[in-house]
Amino acid sequence: MEYFVNFDANKDFSEVHISDLLRSKETLDISLAYEDVKEKKFQELREIYFGDQEGYFYDGLTKEEKSQISKATYKFPKGESWLNVKYRACKYLNQNQRKNLHLPILSFTHGGFISSLLSAKGHKRIPQPGSVVVINYKNYFDENDKKFKVFSNLLNEFSKKIDYKNEDFDEVFFNKYNSLFEEYLIEQILEVEGTYEAPDLSEELL
Repeated sequence: MEYFVNFDANKDFSEVHISDLLRSKETLDISLAYEDVKEKKFQELREIYFGDQEGYFYDGLTKEEKSQISKATYKFPKGESWLNVKYRACKYLNQNQRKNLHLPILSFTHGGFISSLLSAKGHKRIPQPGSVVVINYKNYFDENDKKFKVFSNLLNEFSKKIDYKNEDFDEVFFNKYNSLFEEYLIEQILEVEGTYEAPDLSEELL
């Protein structure tokens, strides 16, 4: 954890990434003490889109509602499903592998995205806000690798089938893509090195 206390974002990382949501940029600014950093925005890093329920707070939901939206097959009304977020996680990882970077990437993203990225590796719980998650993945891209070509085509295929307005659940569709996305994440993420939870400062703020 010492590494994450004493680092230079401009020298110790190949790139700094944020989602295009305001709170991601705010977290970056606070975390880096408003250091002058040339961050890159990625829509793929967004939190799950709640659709008609956008603006709802998780802590304000009933136990039954929390249980419902935690299911892998759940889709928010006119919003995203967890499968959509897993697709974005795969696409983001795939994009980074193509760059063949030599230093780590520092990414500021959201809990739903992180859990979708790591669920295939057995990490089901959403990290606390402000936490640090260290992920080691296969950092290379071989244009001649048939697996990469097939998976890139799969991502393009899925992107054309995203329809927020469609509320019908297709079990065959879910099983096909969910298994392929999870297979890719299991193979490409070598290790979840650690999750460093942010301290709960709520009592100190009272």
